[in-house]
Amino acid sequence: MLPLLPLLTLLKHLLPHDGRPGHQPELDGFRGLAVAIVLLAHSSNAGYPLFGVVDFHHYGSVGVYLFFVLSAYLIDRQIINALEQGNANFQFWIRFAVRRFLRIYPLYLVALLLNWALSTRGLPSPIHSASDVLRHLALLEGRQVFWTIPVEFLYYILSPLVLALLWPLYRRRPNLAIAVLATALASLWYLRLQHVAMPIFLRFLPVLGCGTLLALTQRRLRLPGGIGLALLALVLTTVPTFAGLIYGTSSFHGHRFTLAYGIAWALILYQALNHEIALSALGRWLPLRLLGALSFSVYLLHKPVLALAQHYLPEPWALPAFLGGTLAISLLTYTFVERPLVQIKFRP
Repeated sequence: MLPLLPLLTLLKHLLPHDGRPGHQPELDGFRGLAVAIVLLAHSSNAGYPLFGVVDFHHYGSVGVYLFFVLSAYLIDRQIINALEQGNANFQFWIRFAVRRFLRIYPLYLVALLLNWALSTRGLPSPIHSASDVLRHLALLEGRQVFWTIPVEFLYYILSPLVLALLWPLYRRRPNLAIAVLATALASLWYLRLQHVAMPIFLRFLPVLGCGTLLALTQRRLRLPGGIGLALLALVLTTVPTFAGLIYGTSSFHGHRFTLAYGIAWALILYQALNHEIALSALGRWLPLRLLGALSFSVYLLHKPVLALAQHYLPEPWALPAFLGGTLAISLLTYTFVERPLVQIKFRP
């Protein structure tokens, strides 16, 4: 057991916002759940199913959908608060843009360079040249785990525009504004379902849009308890091993299901924040919250660690080295890259 003082120091380091007004600790835990799903999926893909039997193959996208809903909700809740309080001025938007850039790009660059270094040693990597690095930084390409970065970053640009356009209608007739946005997102999902060609950003816009809808409807929804827990159980039944036993198929990762996952995660988050004690307790579970604090680093850096572990270590040691190494390098990048940039103060 860790001594109490170092443990408290670690908690304060990883969870610096605890106790601050408006902080929702449950979301830390669900961020941890999202990256845990990704880790389980890529472990299964590498031949290490959970407990040796539970296969999460191709299930990482479900964790990514939770990331998308969380990110869109947190960003758009911030924008909606600024619009409601009349603080959405030029300085607000400049701070918003700079913070989003600092939140993503420095660590993104570190991950790209690390992958390029692996490539030069002949290890598996999606980045093979300086040109690859530049194309990824310019959001022109997104290979392997990096595919989410252009999708999310472009949403940071589009989302404020959508909210600004909807805001006059939302102030007068909020339900109509919500219905307009929901219809647009469902229509976009349906067009993709009909095999209409579109950029990858638009394919996953409906999932991110579920986070925006959550931010807009959070104060208006009134759902009975139990729905969130039932939806979480339903999502877990689509884990390939369980889905094969229950439904006779494990194919729940196609585009047909993206919107359903987005809606499910949005409702689960709503219930965790408002009604359901079990979901709130899951989100507040300390191990998940600590993992959630490191989630961006874990997401971007776990694949290089996996490649190194499989290449240099014998089979019995590869999985523990992968998990331990991922947490260790993520703690370093959180400490020396992520947190210092988040702590930068901007004058009003």
